[in-house]
Amino acid sequence: MPENVYTQDIKDELLASGGNWLVESLYEMELPVLEENMSSTIYNKISAVSTMEGILYYSGKYQSMWPLIEEAWITNEKGSRSVIEDPEFSRIPTERTIVFYQKDIKFGGNYYQADYYIQPGVVRLSITNLTTLRYRAFPLMRPEKLRSEILILWDDEKLWFYGLTCFDFQNTFGLISERLLQNAFDYRMSALQGWFVDSVYQ
Repeated sequence: MPENVYTQDIKDELLASGGNWLVESLYEMELPVLEENMSSTIYNKISAVSTMEGILYYSGKYQSMWPLIEEAWITNEKGSRSVIEDPEFSRIPTERTIVFYQKDIKFGGNYYQADYYIQPGVVRLSITNLTTLRYRAFPLMRPEKLRSEILILWDDEKLWFYGLTCFDFQNTFGLISERLLQNAFDYRMSALQGWFVDSVYQ
């Protein structure tokens, strides 16, 4: 994990979560050419949850790119079907929490909590599952057993996208292995990095 103002908080929260598997990714990129402030642009782009719909990931099964997320929208609480429009902020809050619904081809429809944080030179997005993730009807991860951290950091020359997924899963009676799950979350984070690039660099 690149050293930043949130490093210790993330380490402490991961230890408290009890997850026993960890997948990390780090991407270095050129700075985007933006018309507006870097912090507000990045923050607003990753706050647009609905733009996750249709993103692609690499499928090990099909050995090709494949649609990952079928639906994604902000709502007011777990279980609600009320759709809240993606926000756009002129003044960026230093901390914010939302609930969102996401339906993907691996785990079906689930609710998640997203916590946003921002400090000079870094935006942090922390995502935790609020409902049980299932694989072929079997419970795979109970609530709060899947945690993803996304850090977007930059200086005067480069930008870095760092992704971390920590999880603890139930016995699936051989339906899915730890290695397959690790690969799946690695591909998923790669897809989210692609979503970020498409949102900010296009």
